[in-house]
Amino acid sequence: MTRTLRRLRHPSARFDRLLPWLAAAVIALTGIVMIAVTPTGHIPDVWAHTYRVSGILNGDVLARPVSAHSRLHSGEGTVGGCVGRDWIVFSIEHDDGYDPSAVSADVLSAAGTRPDSAASDTATSDTATSDTATSSPAQSTRCLDVPYNNAAVNSPAAYLPQLAAFALGDALELDAGVTYVLAESFMLTVYVCCMFAALAALPRWRLPVATVMVCPLMTYRYAFAVSADSMAQAMCLLYSCLLYAHIARTQDARRHHDGDERHEGAPGNRDGGIGMTVALMASGLLMVAAKFTMAPLLALSLFTLPKSGSIRPGRSHPDSTARSVLVILGNAAGAAFLAVWMRLTSWFTTTPGVVSYETMMERKRLLFADPFGANGVFGAAAAIVRAVVTAKSNLDSPMQSMLIRALWLLTAAVLAVLLVAMARRRLGRFMSLFWWCACAACVAAILLTYLALWLQYTPQDATVVRGFQFRYMLPFAGLLTLCACDCMVGTVRQSHHNPA
Repeated sequence: MTRTLRRLRHPSARFDRLLPWLAAAVIALTGIVMIAVTPTGHIPDVWAHTYRVSGILNGDVLARPVSAHSRLHSGEGTVGGCVGRDWIVFSIEHDDGYDPSAVSADVLSAAGTRPDSAASDTATSDTATSDTATSSPAQSTRCLDVPYNNAAVNSPAAYLPQLAAFALGDALELDAGVTYVLAESFMLTVYVCCMFAALAALPRWRLPVATVMVCPLMTYRYAFAVSADSMAQAMCLLYSCLLYAHIARTQDARRHHDGDERHEGAPGNRDGGIGMTVALMASGLLMVAAKFTMAPLLALSLFTLPKSGSIRPGRSHPDSTARSVLVILGNAAGAAFLAVWMRLTSWFTTTPGVVSYETMMERKRLLFADPFGANGVFGAAAAIVRAVVTAKSNLDSPMQSMLIRALWLLTAAVLAVLLVAMARRRLGRFMSLFWWCACAACVAAILLTYLALWLQYTPQDATVVRGFQFRYMLPFAGLLTLCACDCMVGTVRQSHHNPA
């Protein structure tokens, strides 16, 4: 067992160098196959995200009230933006009923009753009013108002690859079908590059992490989908590996300087320098911008700050001050961005047809005002616990429930291994604290997703959180895998040196 773990930790040098390339090739090939076999529109919320990207390019960076409806976005309080006619037609033609955020043909029918000249006058008039579902100031006949509440909460940073593809498609006058595939290809390219960089940065455990990355479950949809979740997963995995690489190399160098005989491998000058810190904070900020529930993970970067008194005279890194400033500024920027963006998007709910804005605000008010009530903090916690224990999934899908239950069990197994490793004192105080905080951050991010679904997607009479999907847990697989590997090698070493 010890020999097996050592090989996983430090495979042959040649294989170790090739592994990022091999993993990237497998992910790219899998992604291409998935793009080819996945029916257009057969991805959760894909039309809402498609509308959102088009709306951003048409000037609606922030959502605004619209009158149009879809199966998912109905009732009072629909928000969205001006979406290109080509994308509306494309979504209607490929709507197979899988994604309820697609609008119906009624949107186009209503728009067809207005002559183009009238629409043009509306676009240039300073005093025109938006009295139909398909008109607004500063819009042209090329776009119509469409709702996408659940995607409107995402910042443009979550769609950078798709925005580039859509903009290129507009510039080259490509049709929507070609641009859609181009957007998937751009996202897949970004995802593959992130996975390559993540593996290349790791000083050890490349093989276990690569195995997780190439798992079809990880690349099934969100290595390429037109979705904010694609960017969030790519950035979270990259950030996790960069964070571990930074901390592991620092700890290795410190043990080497202290003459720790248990340290394996010569550290040399293995520090990534200020460039790694820049990459770490950039990926962390993009991760948070793509999905605000991942904010707890950004705080883990504070572990890269040099400990007081840990740097010996004459051995301080020349960039230590600059790196510390970058980490602190990065965390401050992430917190400021979240505060501003959540403020700008707090005036609507993601699914007004299920939970109205008034209901959501009442839940927020009662969360701490009446903590023991049905809508209080304990009521919300009870609904979340029931959802976790029963593996409640969106639309009660048996396959989703099975995967959710399996992922929770794996998370619990990582926590158990961490507890054993800490009890045997094989990780050291710093790494024990880091891994406990890392696991807590991952679980907190998942629970924040449950809380958001309770606030905005769970009906008033429901006693369990609805809408959870297994994909919300996938981005944390990289960090939890690294934790399990570190803990297992420490536990096995202890058993080897102290046989029963």
